[in-house]
Amino acid sequence: RPLRPSVSSTTRDTLPRTLAVMSIGSRLSRMFRAWRFRGNDLEDLKDRLDETYRTQAALLQQVRRSVADVATSRKRVELQLAALNQQMSQLDDQARQAVGQGNDDEARRILARKVSLEKAAQELAERHADLKSEEDKLHDSATKMEQDVEDFRARKDTLAARHTAASAQAGMNDASRGITSAAGDVGQAM
Repeated sequence: RPLRPSVSSTTRDTLPRTLAVMSIGSRLSRMFRAWRFRGNDLEDLKDRLDETYRTQAALLQQVRRSVADVATSRKRVELQLAALNQQMSQLDDQARQAVGQGNDDEARRILARKVSLEKAAQELAERHADLKSEEDKLHDSATKMEQDVEDFRARKDTLAARHTAASAQAGMNDASRGITSAAGDVGQAM
């Protein structure tokens, strides 16, 4: 942009060169800094990506353990239910025998125990249904999380491959420039 008429002729002559030098100097400085820290930043990024992947894999393992714990609890409840059903069946047989022997008081006592076992069995059945629902939710969550971790790993590996390819390309370009300048030096020397 043009300078104002009030600017001295000396300033008019030196200012464009100063701006050009500062611009080139700042550009060179930025390029040098980018070149100097390029490897460290990329290595740090690779390390952070690897650490993130390891963290996600560890969290996935915790979710899988939680699913297994809930499944184990559900199986325990199933075993308790089976034991209660067996006890109730035995109490039915005992009550029939007591009635058959004419011992109605004993039959009532046995049936009262059976009623309390039926209530406990009903509570266990509800607990079993809750555990099954929780297990299904955790399993679905683990499946989704597993897919997310796998997607992240694929993206991480893709980024690493791109970085390796870019580094190889840069090395090839540097070598090509070196060969070209050496050939040019040889050509000038002849």
